[in-house]
Amino acid sequence: RKIHDNKYAIEGTPADCVSFGLFGLDLNPDIIVSGVNKGYNIGVDILYSGTVGAALQGNYFGKKTIAISGDFQGKEIVKRYLKQTIEYVFNENIPSFDYVININFPSDDFKEPKGVMISKPFFRRARLIPKIENNVFKHTKEFLEQVIPTDSDVYANLNGYISISKIKLNNSI
Repeated sequence: RKIHDNKYAIEGTPADCVSFGLFGLDLNPDIIVSGVNKGYNIGVDILYSGTVGAALQGNYFGKKTIAISGDFQGKEIVKRYLKQTIEYVFNENIPSFDYVININFPSDDFKEPKGVMISKPFFRRARLIPKIENNVFKHTKEFLEQVIPTDSDVYANLNGYISISKIKLNNSI
């Protein structure tokens, strides 16, 4: 539904929004940015992230893409460091047609990030603790004991770094 010039509403997923922009509106952007999402897209959360899904959709159709996410609880670090992080990504020539750039900002608990860390996704194992409230299924995660690789997005997040990882449709780099 067209709301007004350059503003539309669609019923669907974030990936559907990208498809609509590319094919419904016949846009040809140089780069697609998905986010800023409130909530991290690191580790296993990448698998069901709408933010990353939209970026993957754009990448699938031959576009350079970036997914950006931050803490559920706050956004001050994102506000203060988004511009310079994006400048870093472009200055280092990280955007590519071969993968999605997945950026995650650390929690505001850190006050300031320790820096930028190029990382790899780490699918940390967890046990789901299910519950049904008011006929709605909900769950929390309890992470299992594991060694967290020091080059991973999870390590970066837990240690106050801005994490930048590359995600390919067929595998991670």
